[in-house]
Amino acid sequence: MRGITLVCCVLMAVAGTVLADDEKYPQKWDNINVDEILTKDRLFNTYKECIMDSGDKNCSEDGKAIKTVLVDALSNSCAKCTEVQKNGARKAIKHLYLNKLELWKELASKYDPKGEYISKHPEMTKS
Repeated sequence: MRGITLVCCVLMAVAGTVLADDEKYPQKWDNINVDEILTKDRLFNTYKECIMDSGDKNCSEDGKAIKTVLVDALSNSCAKCTEVQKNGARKAIKHLYLNKLELWKELASKYDPKGEYISKHPEMTKS
């Protein structure tokens, strides 16, 4: 199954639409298998390239959606995420921090250059 809260970031599973403050991101991303993405290198690398802007032509629809709302989700501490999406995001962040630290640093530099998000949520990078 395709998708990511990647990724990351990752991995948040969110829609690429403009939402009112009280709305949540679509639940269709609640069914994303975060474990599969994090453990299958080929799938993981596809999302990584998409989110890092190095592979837009190969971005899946889910990858494009995540990339368009990632900054919003980070800036509001995933307030529009469902609980399932928040859990997936936590899992992805922890996995990246503990297992792919260099990529974590690249993602943090790109999407949280001032360290604002992580400073609000230090538990995300604890083992």
